[in-house]
Amino acid sequence: MKSRTPIRGMVLCSRRCLDYAACPGIARKINSQVNVLSKVGDSLDLNTYDTPYSIVLKILHRLPGCRGLEVWPKICGNSIDYIYIRKPALTASCIQFLSKLKGDNPALKILMEIPTYPYDSEMKTLRTWPLLVKDGYHRRYLKNYVDRIVDLSGHDKIFGIPTIQIINGIDLRSISPRTPSGISSVGTLNLACAATFAGWHGIDRLLAGLAKYKQSRGGRKIRLHLMGAGSELRRLKGMAEGLALDDSVAFYGQCDRAQMDEVYDRCSMAIASLGLHRIGIDRASTLKTREYLAKGIPFVYSGEIDVFKSYPVDFCLQVPADESPVDVGKLVEFHDELYRRETERGLISRIRHYAEEHVSMDAAMANVVEYIKENCR
Repeated sequence: MKSRTPIRGMVLCSRRCLDYAACPGIARKINSQVNVLSKVGDSLDLNTYDTPYSIVLKILHRLPGCRGLEVWPKICGNSIDYIYIRKPALTASCIQFLSKLKGDNPALKILMEIPTYPYDSEMKTLRTWPLLVKDGYHRRYLKNYVDRIVDLSGHDKIFGIPTIQIINGIDLRSISPRTPSGISSVGTLNLACAATFAGWHGIDRLLAGLAKYKQSRGGRKIRLHLMGAGSELRRLKGMAEGLALDDSVAFYGQCDRAQMDEVYDRCSMAIASLGLHRIGIDRASTLKTREYLAKGIPFVYSGEIDVFKSYPVDFCLQVPADESPVDVGKLVEFHDELYRRETERGLISRIRHYAEEHVSMDAAMANVVEYIKENCR
């Protein structure tokens, strides 16, 4: 009887991606992926590379003439059958690292996940533009070393490399469903939003909509709870103050899981990204939508959500993917009709069940697992 060939794998990401304080959502996702991939073969290692930490080194790292100052781990390609890499900045240093892996073991399968694609418009800022120049130059070499791009955007090829399609999944064991808030049709409508706030979250659209609703003497008091930090936060605070929304918006800053759970338990609806069209994305697979589903909370979004295309829902409100203020009157009507049809506890249970069926990490990574089993034995 022929013995089975063992499968040895590795997951590689930047050290910062595993920092729960700095990147809680990404850290949870990577550890969940490790949990899924650990079931595939005989061994799986999690490894990291370091990125520059001082201001001077960060500036040098961004300069187009610098080869890249990442510190890559010493990995022998012969010691593994596949490596799953969360996309780093594409530099000469990165390409050299991939080249060495393939040189050690031409049969090694290199899978690179690109969490957001296209991403060029995200990097067209003064701070990140030099990195985009380097990335644009070096991406042409990826097809010499990378066997598959792991993609969440629905493209057949990226940078000339065939893709494996996945969706963003979530480890449901790490997120408990929310406790019913005890809402009423006349009480305050509490809206939750958790993010590292940037322009593509589009929260300014909601603030503008809240101001219009308030000016039109809308019948409900609404309280928006914003959890998280980010580059957009200062502008949002200024906008809320300028629109006289001080009593309608609460800013919590960075929250830990217990603090977030406490806010979720007071809310009956959440806000997902409302501005992905600003960076050229029309189909979303964001971690935040998965967290909302796991918490059992309905939410508002714009554009398209990948999993909803295959498995439609009636508990989320889609608004136009443009620059118009959110129609808060319609939001209130949708919310109240939703909770008239079924109990809050029943809705939480139904949304949570949807998450278990369609966005668990096992379901999300199924195509990657199949590729590894077929190509690494």
